Amino acid sequence: AFPRLHFDAGAGAGKSVVARLRAHSLAEAGQRVLFLCSTASLTKSMQSDVARTGAKLITVNTVHQQLIVAARRSGNAARFGISQSGPPSKEALRNVLLSAAAIAAVSQEHFDALIVDEAQDLGPIVVEGLTGFLKDPTHGSIWTFADEYQRLSSDPQPSPALRDVERIVMRQNHRNPE
Repeated sequence: AFPRLHFDAGAGAGKSVVARLRAHSLAEAGQRVLFLCSTASLTKSMQSDVARTGAKLITVNTVHQQLIVAARRSGNAARFGISQSGPPSKEALRNVLLSAAAIAAVSQEHFDALIVDEAQDLGPIVVEGLTGFLKDPTHGSIWTFADEYQRLSSDPQPSPALRDVERIVMRQNHRNPE
């Protein structure tokens, strides 16, 4: 009933656990899920989880890597200042988030649901741009998980496309309930 949810909780509250559970439940229901993280360590952990469970409908990547791969596969890498192969330059890594919407728009791969863990590192404009990876960017399922106390973005207002998102504040520690 709520295809767009934002979970806000402090460190250790279990945001990543809930994100993983949601990704698996959506995949079990036959939906293709794009699970994006802002950190490599969290991405590797989720990739291991997906490999262990055999969840073939879940694609896991860092936000930067997903954008770089999408730009390359679409044949538009040079347009976004990304080399067609090899590691991206530091400048390309800095600028790739600014091009999130444009890269997602030319992506050849689309998903039923988008889950973004550690979304506080991205800001609402980048998350809005990532909705272009959805088959239905207007009504597709978006789940974001963030610790607003760790927010790196200084933009306190959500973008217009994300204003209808239901915000859930997790007050109980679900990762370490003891």
